Amino acid sequence: MEGHRVGWCCTYLPVEIIEAGGLLPQRLVPEGGGPKDDALLDPNFCPYIRTVAGVLLEGKERPDGLILMNTCDGMRRLFDTITYYLPSLPIFLLDVPRKKDEAALSYFYEGLKELIAWLQETFSVRIREENLREAIKGANTTRRIIRRLWSKKGLKASDLFAAIRKGFSLPRGEFNRLLKELLRRPPEHLEGRPILMTGSLLEAAPLIRYVEEMGGEVVALDLCTGGRMVEEVPQEEDPLFSLAKACLRKPPCARMAPSTERLELLEGLIEGEKPEGLIYYASKFCDPYLFEVPLVRELCGKRGIPFLLIEGEYTGKVTGGMRTRVQAFLELGG
Repeated sequence: MEGHRVGWCCTYLPVEIIEAGGLLPQRLVPEGGGPKDDALLDPNFCPYIRTVAGVLLEGKERPDGLILMNTCDGMRRLFDTITYYLPSLPIFLLDVPRKKDEAALSYFYEGLKELIAWLQETFSVRIREENLREAIKGANTTRRIIRRLWSKKGLKASDLFAAIRKGFSLPRGEFNRLLKELLRRPPEHLEGRPILMTGSLLEAAPLIRYVEEMGGEVVALDLCTGGRMVEEVPQEEDPLFSLAKACLRKPPCARMAPSTERLELLEGLIEGEKPEGLIYYASKFCDPYLFEVPLVRELCGKRGIPFLLIEGEYTGKVTGGMRTRVQAFLELGG
């Protein structure tokens, strides 16, 4: 079954494992929901998870297998929903520790070995050490190009974000070619007000693009669909252990402990990029991210940086309310 698509949702999953089996990782980032969303899960539930459940049940973008991460209660409920309503769809739930000490690393490493066994049995493939090393090499190339793109002057964040979003469903070679084309693009003249954007999953580029249209320049994206990625996976040791360590110790999301690391990350971005405003995007009912909002707001207050919270419904569109608040935030200086 080589060449089949394996769906995934979270950047704590080392997709190199999927690629090493000759399978195509496909990140599930649907651009909008359907009529079954609210029928399957309570309306007062993570809109991203409701959307993913709806499109999978409707057959849209349905992969040949699915890997979910045990990162929050919503993901566990998604696993239950798909297992019940789509028993024919192979699915694996990978546990992710909230800490990243040696005990957590060993636990995660064992979980990845179980994932490999599941992939090999489900898709009749072999995942060998040399395949993992080759997959890591290709993914490291992607990471290096993305770092160069972030440091490139005259490149809009919305264009880079859109390229990364498109690359989620492309084979590694095509993804790298897409990024290299962007790297060769002539620089534009950008003079917007520097803005830092952070928060949870941002499903599409329209909000970033709207910030740019309103006179902002997004100088940093701390999102799991943007800049919050593994920087490099070293090749010196056991490749699976290297993957486990790199993924677990990448820039943390809000569900990781301790929460002070997230604040230190944001403080470093503020110090380095000198933004004149911070926009915090959180999906409605996303407890881990909404929980940290007061901490980030307090950090911005101490640094004298205007703060704007936007709660999204995962529609893939910039609503009228979002437009009004972003425009006022940029025009009035927060």
